[in-house]
Amino acid sequence: VCNADPADPADPVAKVSNAEREARAAANRLIALKAGGSYRWRDMVVLMRSAQTNAQVFAKVFAEAGIPCYAQASEAHIETVEVELFLNLLRLIDNPLQDLPLLSVLLGPVCDLRLEQLLDVRKSFPGLPFHEAARRYASEEGDYTARDLAGFFDRLEEWTFNACVHTVDELIEDLLDRTGILDAVTALPGGNVRRKNLEMLLSHAQ
Repeated sequence: VCNADPADPADPVAKVSNAEREARAAANRLIALKAGGSYRWRDMVVLMRSAQTNAQVFAKVFAEAGIPCYAQASEAHIETVEVELFLNLLRLIDNPLQDLPLLSVLLGPVCDLRLEQLLDVRKSFPGLPFHEAARRYASEEGDYTARDLAGFFDRLEEWTFNACVHTVDELIEDLLDRTGILDAVTALPGGNVRRKNLEMLLSHAQ
């Protein structure tokens, strides 16, 4: 439907900016075509010569605009908030001694803690890495935050065991089903696109 190939200036910041501008222009064109009634989303495709570099920029802009999309670029995935959150959960299952993935998952729909609760954990054990502080808080405190953390760490232990006995696609399918993340992202703006982005991870693993 349209051919997009952003300019390639020496300045990488300018390059990203140009790619985003091109992506927004393409998104506006696709939306106009859809509104005309002659085309469906599945009838449209964006061709580019530098897909490996720019496909994810287009995918992100399209997702924000509510346009369902699939970026066919090798060694790439759609870098959206919901995908990054799920990847952080997988990173945590692989190695639970990571602070940033843990914070991401705790604040997301998998655990749904508030920032104030995490600040309480940090204040209680200021000298420890956060993953250690969170486990100490779960075992030594008796409030709602401690109970939520304890429940999460129990589930994390179960998921870690499952990762050892199941294939990757089986693990991802089980996590998508049991964490409620699919329903949570579907309820957000552009929810159908967000859901498809997560389901795409499963299809890539199969």
